[in-house]
Amino acid sequence: MDQASEFSLSNEEFQLFRTLVYEKSGVALKEEKLQLLRGRLMKRLRHHGYATFIQYYEHLKQSDPSGAELQEMINAVTTHKTSFFREPHHFHCLVEKVLEPARQRAAEGRRPSLRLWSAGCSTGEEAYSIAITIVMNLERLATWDVKILATDIDTAVVEKGRAGIYPRESVNEIPDNVLKECFLSGRGKQADAVGLKPAVKNLVTFARLNLMEEPWPFRGHFDAIFCRNVMIYFDRNSQRHVIERFAKQLKPEGLFFAGHSENLFWLGNILQPIGQTVYQLAPAEADDATSAAQPQ
Repeated sequence: MDQASEFSLSNEEFQLFRTLVYEKSGVALKEEKLQLLRGRLMKRLRHHGYATFIQYYEHLKQSDPSGAELQEMINAVTTHKTSFFREPHHFHCLVEKVLEPARQRAAEGRRPSLRLWSAGCSTGEEAYSIAITIVMNLERLATWDVKILATDIDTAVVEKGRAGIYPRESVNEIPDNVLKECFLSGRGKQADAVGLKPAVKNLVTFARLNLMEEPWPFRGHFDAIFCRNVMIYFDRNSQRHVIERFAKQLKPEGLFFAGHSENLFWLGNILQPIGQTVYQLAPAEADDATSAAQPQ
């Protein structure tokens, strides 16, 4: 029996997995993704010694009370393409529209603090790019209260992000002065790797989070939320649901950063564009956020 026939995935089996993935993660697999799903799940079948996908599906439904294998399945299915300073215009906007106003508020006597969220953080490059931007643009950073939350549904990529170690080639496009300020060079067996310096790494807290779970285990009031190239995997209903929840986590003046291929104009009653895939709360949402922030 060749590998293709050993691990064949029928359309009926694909529909079962498609429904399960959607229910548990919000990811809407398109009809043409059958072979992609098959390829990504074959390792899990081999791990358990199963010869058919229906055996693996029954394992997930009947023999996984802790949900550990369901998490492995989600880890296998989700896509994680990222890099340092991907879509660089967003980080210029972060400086201009978030850091500069925060600096001005601090100069006027307001508490110098920042709260930012990288939702769908993958292996951490986005969250650390935010942290690097802050380190390179805020003076006397030790006097600031800065917290960056980095979350992803995939536990494996969360652990990689938490480690903060990357191949040296992943930072080839980063200027030398930033490398010197923010990165450490690996030695010995890790000579081909770099790591984040504590001043950068300690700004970021990593956690596993499924955006479809209710409720989220924190309350927001974020200055900025980055959720880039995540919505493309959700259908319209899930997109609206998640965006409505993001809006409740933003400060009245907070910004939402979407991915380059994501168009949120149809959600104009919640978020309004102020730049290239950069949004702020619509007036009614901003008023609600202001009211919620007022002491009762």
